Amino acid sequence: MACKKWVSLLKDLKSVEAFKSEGNSLFQSESVKVTLAQNSIIEEKEMELTRKFWSAFEKEDMQWWKSNYSNLLTMSQNNTLSQEERSMYKRIKGFLGLAAFSFSNSAIQQTDYEKALKFLQIYELVEPENSEHAYFHAKVYAAKANWKLAHSSLKKAVNLGFTDTLRVEEEKDI
Repeated sequence: MACKKWVSLLKDLKSVEAFKSEGNSLFQSESVKVTLAQNSIIEEKEMELTRKFWSAFEKEDMQWWKSNYSNLLTMSQNNTLSQEERSMYKRIKGFLGLAAFSFSNSAIQQTDYEKALKFLQIYELVEPENSEHAYFHAKVYAAKANWKLAHSSLKKAVNLGFTDTLRVEEEKDI
């Protein structure tokens, strides 16, 4: 793959026949074929797991999330797996943090607070040290006029590192 990129970059500047020849011979080697096949399998598995978790935001309960996320964490640290496989699980973990933020934010904007609370539980599970889930909890509780929980959630957000006071001041519900 890298050889093909170099060929396309250098083709107008210099003769690239040596790169083409080297690239062709590399792609014919058994070890490169095996590595590419393994990477293809990992990519397919990553897409499958990403789709599974994406649909789980709407379909699955917290018991499912706790179990499956725990398995994901275990796999991302399993030294018997290849580095590529462990990296795949880490990428999915990162994806889940972004997805949880997006689902939560969208539900809050749509004033669907029950869904938001579910998504925020998932967000807190996958990114417990991120202050944003606590801030979002504060927004939801304030919108529902539950001032005690809004206050404790905002306090939790601050304890987790939230410092955007201007954002809090501009928030109509808080």
